[in-house]
Amino acid sequence: MNELIPVRGSESEEVVSTLYREARLLDHEEYREWMKMVHPDIQYQAYFQQLRYRKDKRYKLPDKVYTIDERHDFLDARIRQFETGMQWSVDPPERFRRSLSNIEVFKASSTGNYQVFLNVFVVRNRRVHDETTYSYGREEEWVRGEAGLQLLKRVVSLDERFLLGKNVNFFL
Repeated sequence: MNELIPVRGSESEEVVSTLYREARLLDHEEYREWMKMVHPDIQYQAYFQQLRYRKDKRYKLPDKVYTIDERHDFLDARIRQFETGMQWSVDPPERFRRSLSNIEVFKASSTGNYQVFLNVFVVRNRRVHDETTYSYGREEEWVRGEAGLQLLKRVVSLDERFLLGKNVNFFL
């Protein structure tokens, strides 16, 4: 059984500091530097949750609808696409502000990897009058690699049932 042990003090501060650094790199489109923080075996997922009444048992479909399910090579391909300069949706450049909150850090007894739970609020500004906000929860696994902490798994639970923004053409 994989028991989660709360992490405190300098060990927790290191993980939280890594999360803040990651948010800054993504906000400033420093994607190649961010990829150094991503483990080669990354599992990167995001889903929307179906909202049904608890008593509604008519549907046998899964509650979670995954819209993103990527690995390292696909994340790298997305970055290469940004680097071409040909992606019209990010020209002129978008502006991002990520706020991280409710950060909980645990260590898995079986692996020694860090299990992190947090909430994220993102404001994206595009062009003159286009501002969109996104809120979501993240469950993550971070592992200590040669280059420091690396993201091994990220599962994002988007709060919206249907995407109200024009796209999710950014890293969550």
